[in-house]
Amino acid sequence: MHDDVTALVTGANRGLGRATAEGLARDGATVILACRDAERGEDAALEIREATGNTRVHAVPCDLEDPGSVDRCAESVLSRFPALHVVVANAGLTLLEREITGLDVERGWHAGYLGHFQLVSRLRERLVASAPARVVVLAGLYHRKGELRLDDLDWIERAWDWGQASADVQLARVMFAKELAVRLGSQGVTPVSVHPGAVRTHAQDVLPPHLRLLVDTVMRVAFVSPERGARTVLRLAEDEDLAPFAGAWFRRYHPAATHPAVDDPEARAALWEASERLV
Repeated sequence: MHDDVTALVTGANRGLGRATAEGLARDGATVILACRDAERGEDAALEIREATGNTRVHAVPCDLEDPGSVDRCAESVLSRFPALHVVVANAGLTLLEREITGLDVERGWHAGYLGHFQLVSRLRERLVASAPARVVVLAGLYHRKGELRLDDLDWIERAWDWGQASADVQLARVMFAKELAVRLGSQGVTPVSVHPGAVRTHAQDVLPPHLRLLVDTVMRVAFVSPERGARTVLRLAEDEDLAPFAGAWFRRYHPAATHPAVDDPEARAALWEASERLV
């Protein structure tokens, strides 16, 4: 990666986001860590600078559940960095209980999808002006179990199911990457979504202690480290020949079959328009 590349990673203070940000820094990029907790973001930026020798690693506060915070993050990025070549939409939130944000949507959907929609929308013109550019959206395999229920984003009509809610977030993320690719067309920005494999993250932190112990044990045996998972993300962020695959969902390094709604232009447009109304 050339040292004139600027990349933004959400949820970059730990886990896969942190490993991705550090990988980008090692490859010479200017890296922006967009983190909900400002102090943790600054600490992570300092540690990455020390680990990589790259002094161009910065933290910007960004609470994806707070539209005002997202706007302030975008304004800070636009004022401080003249170009933006890569956005990695990594941050997410797993909740066992139903929680609703001020926009009357489920909290995980807001943090995992809607906040990213808002952030990328605010940065869109800068990405186009900096082309060739890339948007890499993390989205798990279980998006295939997702449902597009734009009439029930607050889970009033359905019995709460945290697993289904998580799948719905992942589906929205894949649909967003696809629709963004369609709307950007040939403007030089390549959006993709990716499942980097089963990666050890902090999602299990919300579980009760006995379940967390079980999941931690399984993760140590069957899941890969954040550093290994980041290799896939970095490859997609840095591959100069990715343009023909704009809008694709990757399972590790290969484009893969996805949920039928992803290939439904009307469904994608409905999601996009609902998102615009919300933010």
